Amino acid sequence: MCALCSAVPTVLTLGVVAENKQRQAYKAAMEEGVPAPRKRPFLVLAIAGAFGILVTSVFYHTQLNGI
Repeated sequence: MCALCSAVPTVLTLGVVAENKQRQAYKAAMEEGVPAPRKRPFLVLAIAGAFGILVTSVFYHTQLNGI
């Protein structure tokens, strides 16, 4: 598997992990009664990044004679 193809699931996994940590931090802040941390769109960014890598991979494999 090429580096681009293997990067897609890696990016998605990192996005899910970041989203999960953010939810845990939000839940912990609510339980402690402190202001909640700012929400960031980690999952959306991960999906957008994976889509970009996927498009690049398809282009590489079809147009640039990638293996």
